[in-house]
This record gives sequence, structure tokens and C-alpha cells, in this order.
Amino acid sequence: MNWSHLLVQFTPELAVLVTAVWVILSDLFLSRHPSGLWRQCFLGLAAATIGAAFLYQVPTPGVELPAIITRVLLVSPLTSSLKFVVLLLSTLAVVFSYRSFEETERHAGEYYSLILFSVLGGLLCISSQDLVLFFISFELLSLPLYMLCGFRRYNSASAEAGLKYFVNGALSSALMLYGISWIYGSLGSTHLPTLAANYAVVPSPPSGFLVGCLLVLSGLGFKVAVAPFHTWAPDVYSGAPPAVSTFLASAPKVTIVGFILRLFWQSLDGTGQFFNLPVDWVFLFTVLAAGSMFVGNLSALPQQDVRKIFAYSGIAQIGYIFLGLAACNNPHPQQSFSAVLFYTTVYGISNLGAWAVLAVLARGQERFDLDSLRGLHQRNPALAACLALCLMSLAGVPPLSGFMGKFYLFRAIYESGLPFLVVLGILNSVISLFYYFKVLKAAYFVEAEDGGTSFLQAPSAGPALPMVQQLAFQLCLWSNVVLGLWPAVIGEVERVASTITQGS
Repeated sequence: MNWSHLLVQFTPELAVLVTAVWVILSDLFLSRHPSGLWRQCFLGLAAATIGAAFLYQVPTPGVELPAIITRVLLVSPLTSSLKFVVLLLSTLAVVFSYRSFEETERHAGEYYSLILFSVLGGLLCISSQDLVLFFISFELLSLPLYMLCGFRRYNSASAEAGLKYFVNGALSSALMLYGISWIYGSLGSTHLPTLAANYAVVPSPPSGFLVGCLLVLSGLGFKVAVAPFHTWAPDVYSGAPPAVSTFLASAPKVTIVGFILRLFWQSLDGTGQFFNLPVDWVFLFTVLAAGSMFVGNLSALPQQDVRKIFAYSGIAQIGYIFLGLAACNNPHPQQSFSAVLFYTTVYGISNLGAWAVLAVLARGQERFDLDSLRGLHQRNPALAACLALCLMSLAGVPPLSGFMGKFYLFRAIYESGLPFLVVLGILNSVISLFYYFKVLKAAYFVEAEDGGTSFLQAPSAGPALPMVQQLAFQLCLWSNVVLGLWPAVIGEVERVASTITQGS
């Protein structure tokens, strides 16, 4: 057994685990200074991100991992790329958490260790080869998020958000575990490759297997807030601390979408297409996608609370991703695979950037409505520019990354023979322009009121941001431009997708 190679391949997970334990021990026995604990968390996640990027760029073929590990954990180009994206988003979320609200100063050790353990659970979810391990990793991802949402114990909105998220999360976990039991009872295993092999030899799919897959999908749907499993999202996102919402709206969603890709697209059918069950999976994902897009976009239109606008926007954006999942009958499956992978990445970056601006501006405020953005372009042009580019990317305005993501997504859907889904996607993109530009109107075309409730008193002033936060905002800003204008990125994603769908 080559254990040294094993340690190298799972460097990101080990780096996050060691950092989480170190932050706890440091908080207990060494310095409890919030800046020091934040720095340890940031450096650990940054090291894990660099390790994931190195493993993706410099694979080490020809060395066999121990069978006891490969049975439960997968190392592939898909898992490496997803880990890099999740770690990058998590690192940026930790950067924006610095001094974001009072509790991060008084309970810094607990706050950053919870984020680290949640990230660790997400990394294990991505690599899971067994449904039982995935469920355990899913709980490791979710349980810290429940506590983070209610981290402001003496704030009624935060406590309500934590309770609502816990109750809905418990329901999603119950559905998923019940579905796993149906799958095990039908095909006799929870190991994904074994399930695929057993499924390939049965003359007709067991009905229990179908029920189990639907229950697992329902549990995953709760976590990504796809309609009709979305009802918790607006209250949780608006009640949780904005820094927590920044993390919640980015890395965990990418994690769950990545596992959906692995489960329904890669693991259960070696051809790279959805497994053939006696139910129209295209219709199922189409209904989920259409419902999420219309519910999210139409519900966001009358909102005045910016946090609820962003929450409903996230519901709609998941609908676009599920449109790509519906394109499962594409004769070239790597197109749909790469389109979903690319759009999930650019959505995560754009959504995180928009929430991060909100987290900075909402410091010390219980409410944050459109009036709170009045004159932002005068008060802080850099934050206004980041907010504008991220929202325009989410809306699909060319030539930003969101436009390119939707273009490749709609192309894959059209080539799958589903042009009506392209029409639905374009229609909802047009609807989303109204509320995205409503936010931008408040930031750019409405003057700040003197002596108002804005977070700044002087129109020319700006919040004193640490240099690392300024660099993080610049990264979110320019990545929306680079990912939209640099075609080599698309080519690399398609190369990964081609490798995966060909089973090599």
C-alpha cells in the first residue's frame, strides 16, 4: 500500500482537518485573539486550495491507492476540480467573514472551526463512493451550517433562521436516509460502482430502486433549495448573519450539485448519461427547473429586502442548473456535463461576490432594504462595481461569465432536442433583469440621503477594508470578466467532462 501517495491525493481534506483541530486547540490553550484565529483559518483553507489546484494540474498516474480507500473515496478529474472550486469559494467566504459581526469577535474559535468542519464535510461528499459515507459527510456539512445560521443567539431573526434551517435540514436528511435504505433493499449495496453493476444485469429496474432515487433527489433538492423544496431559503438567508449567508449560498450548493452530477450522471451509468429508469427523468428535472425559475424570479420582483431578493435569485439560478441536468439525452453528453459544471462555477463566484458586498454593507444593521444602497457608487465605487458586475453576470449580460455560462447551457439543451426549455430559460433571464437592475438602480441612480441610515455618513467615504478583503473583491470582480472572455477556460472544462463521460 502506497500510503504516502494516499496522503498526497487527499491533501485538501487533511489540510482542512488539521486546520480545524488547530483552530480549536489554539482557541482553548493558546491565543484567543480573533485576528489570529481568522488568520489560521484563512491560511489553512488557502493551503488546501493550492493543494487541490496542484493535484488537478499535476496528476500522478500509475500509482495504486489502497483498496480500502478507493472503495469509499474517489479521486478523479471531476472530484479534483470540484474540490478546488469549493475550497476557493470557502476561502473567499472566510475572508469576507473577518469582523463581519460581533459574535465572530467574541466566539471566533467556534465560528471558524464550524466553517472548517462544514468544508471538510463538503469535500468528503464530493469524493464519496458509498451512499452511507455520503450521508455521514452530508451531515458533517449540514450540522455546522445549522449552528452558523443561528450563531447570533440573542438575535431573534438569526435564532429563527437557525431553527428553520435545522427543521428543514432534518427532513431532508430523513428523506435521503430513507431513500438509501430503499436503494440498499432493492439492489443489495450502497457502493456506487456495485450499484451500477447490479443495475446493469437486472432485467427490469426494481420499483424500490426508483423510489429510493426519488427520495435521495428530494433530500438533495432541499439542500440546494430547488422548488418545491425551497420554502426555507428566503427566511434563512435573510435571518442568518450576512457573512454566513455568503458561505451558505456558494460552497455547499456547488458541493451538492457536484454530487448530483456524480450520482445521476456518472456513477449509475458508465455511458455518461442518466440511467434508464421507467420514469421520465427529463420530465422530472424539467419540472423542477421550470418551477424553480418561475418561483424564484417572480417572487423576487416585489421584494424590497435585498437579502430576500438574493435568496429568491439563488432559487432561480438553481433552476437554470437543473435545466442542464434535464439535457440528459444529448448525443454528446460531455456538452451538457461541462455546461452544468461551468455554470455552477460561475454562479458560485458571482453569487458569493454579491453576498459579500451585502455582508460588508450590512454590518451593524438589522434590516437591509433597497434604500440602504442609495448612492453606493458615490460612497464606495469599488463595492458598487463588484456588486454591479456580479449581478449582471447572474442576469446573463454579455460578455460576462454568466452570459457565457447560460450560452453553453442553452446550447447543450437545444442540441438535446429540448428547444422549449431554451425558451423558458431565456424568458426567465429577461424576468430576472427587472429585480437585478432594481438593485443596481438603488446603488447607481439614486442619490444618498444626507443624515440617513446608510452605513456611511459622508458620500465620499468608504469602509476600512483589510487588504485581503480588497483583493478578494477584486478577484470576484475580474473573474466574472475573465471567465466570460477567455475561451480556454471552456475548453478545459470540456476536456474534463470528456474524460469523465468516456469513463477513463
